[in-house]
Amino acid sequence: MKMLLNLVMGAALIGTPAICGTPDLGPMVRYSNAAGGWSIDYPERQMTPQPASPSSEQVVIASFRGQQVVLWGGRNVLHQTPESFADTAEAQCDGGRADHRSVSPTLVEVSCLERRDGTLYVFHQRTVIRGDRAVSARFTYPADRRQTWDRIVPAMAPTLTLR
Repeated sequence: MKMLLNLVMGAALIGTPAICGTPDLGPMVRYSNAAGGWSIDYPERQMTPQPASPSSEQVVIASFRGQQVVLWGGRNVLHQTPESFADTAEAQCDGGRADHRSVSPTLVEVSCLERRDGTLYVFHQRTVIRGDRAVSARFTYPADRRQTWDRIVPAMAPTLTLR
């Protein structure tokens, strides 16, 4: 079963403020998914969390002008290895090759550019693995929005945790 959270750009103020903030992004708040045992911090001024799907075999996401953050996690029922998580993410990249690929037993990160319908997008996926469970955060945004998103992704991605 996959748990899903769709964070879309918005202006709602929700959640409990975290202790820290990020310059230019404002306060970071924590979204926790109790059932999946994972959490992530997000800039409260830029995003509004949508309700998590109770289960989904197919992830269907609404996005805001091509910008999206998608999270899913649960049991690793396919018994994917860290390398196979990275291979699956890297398949999204133009030419199937990542600009950045880092794989360890508990953490996988893949970043690259991908072209869809003539538009160049930045793609970054971080997967945290703990035993037989995993959680992934996938950030996708048009390359012409890098000025904003190249600050958001480094602020959010490291806060992805799995209990």
